[in-house]
Amino acid sequence: MIADSTNSEAVNGEPRKSRRLLRTVLCLGIAGCISYSLWSDARSPDKLIKQAKAAFAQQDFETAEKFASLVLKQLPNSTEAALLAGRAAAGRKQFEAAHGYFERVPDNGSRQAVTARSESGNIMLLELKRPTSAEELYRRAYAQDSENLIASYRLAYLLGMCGRNRDAIPFRLKLIELDQFESLNLYLLCTGDTVLENLESLKELYQSAPDDPLPQLGMARSAINQQDTQQALNLLKKVIAVRPELYEAQVKLGGLLLDAGAESEFLQWRSILPKGIKTHPKYWVVLGDWAQSHVQTQAAIRCFWEAVRIDPSHERANYQLSQLLIAEGSQQQAEVFLNRSRSLERYYTAVKIAWTGEDMPAVKQAVNQAELLGMIWEAYGWSRLMIKHFPETAWAQRAVRRLKPRLSTLTLTRTIPKENPANAVDLSDFPLPNFPSQVEEPHSSESLVSETETSGDVRFIDQASEAGISFSYFNGADRKHQTRKMYEPVATFKMSCIRATT
Repeated sequence: MIADSTNSEAVNGEPRKSRRLLRTVLCLGIAGCISYSLWSDARSPDKLIKQAKAAFAQQDFETAEKFASLVLKQLPNSTEAALLAGRAAAGRKQFEAAHGYFERVPDNGSRQAVTARSESGNIMLLELKRPTSAEELYRRAYAQDSENLIASYRLAYLLGMCGRNRDAIPFRLKLIELDQFESLNLYLLCTGDTVLENLESLKELYQSAPDDPLPQLGMARSAINQQDTQQALNLLKKVIAVRPELYEAQVKLGGLLLDAGAESEFLQWRSILPKGIKTHPKYWVVLGDWAQSHVQTQAAIRCFWEAVRIDPSHERANYQLSQLLIAEGSQQQAEVFLNRSRSLERYYTAVKIAWTGEDMPAVKQAVNQAELLGMIWEAYGWSRLMIKHFPETAWAQRAVRRLKPRLSTLTLTRTIPKENPANAVDLSDFPLPNFPSQVEEPHSSESLVSETETSGDVRFIDQASEAGISFSYFNGADRKHQTRKMYEPVATFKMSCIRATT
């Protein structure tokens, strides 16, 4: 009986143990599932993004980047995570990494894409000192959203500082359209070709990025202003070697070669120019100067006319064209360009005073002259600026009401086509310059300055009165830092005398 009882307990005990083991396994499994679920939930992209944002708000950039990076491992195309990681990396001063994160945001026209390009552009310009890369990034932002203030402002600033005033014009005008401008913006629109802006910042940028073509171009312009021809030549050739499509560098180089009397090197320069250079007005001015110095009067007329056709605000092109037409006996045609040259000079004079804010009549004069010249954006800008600072100014209110409705029909160019004198006077039948077919090997640019400086002593003696000559010369040259070529008044006067005696 005892044995039977024992066996019964043993038999009946097995199921109990199995059930206990099963319950234990089930409990552990449920606990594991709950733990995994909680862990998985904590690692979900939404939770990680929230944690990254919270860490970023506390300026814990390392943690923020860590959480954002975990999201990118799960969701490689998460633009929100890429932006967060980029900003966190920038906060840690890991700028290369930040740029890498920002580049993960595709250029798809989204707000995130524009933000990524703008912030990456800021990193390139302000932190890594790579202005060429910064320009490319800002342009990518602007191409996707032309209303983006950062892109417009930075491009206007960067291009202007590096001597590319013509390239900066659309962005300066855009700032007027966005109503995010001050008098300096209007001043630089008018005087950008004659003043060096942010010179100290340019020097700092050049020291940080001496091999970048943009600060090199800006420093070349500074060297030209300082009459350091050799330094300017060296810098411009470096720029063109890397970026031949920078037309501003090309035309500056051509002008220097012409001034230095380096005929063979000038002709060599002209023969290898990029095709698009003909869209730059200063290309035609340089060619016009060459034609004038070689007494190809009609060709010079054609070149200066082409310059005005492209840029009717080019004062010297207008003036030179007027003088050459007078020499050719075309007084009526000349008056159109001479009058515009004088109006441009009056506008410049008014702007020089108006932008300081110390002379209110000068602001009104700037508005009147700009509207007369067909510079509607600038006329509106000066009027709007007046109202910003002096809201009760009646004439400015009237000007804004008159001009604002026209803005929606305008492109981002300074002058409306109707006021371009080249559209009223067609000189396209005049010949282009006749250049020599054979181009000699140019001399080394290193010898240009010394050759011109040591060519011998020359003395001039005033014998005009003895010869019965009375001549008054009006200097229509570009303004500060830009001078007329020495042969210009001589050539014009000479041609006038030839016509008078024939």
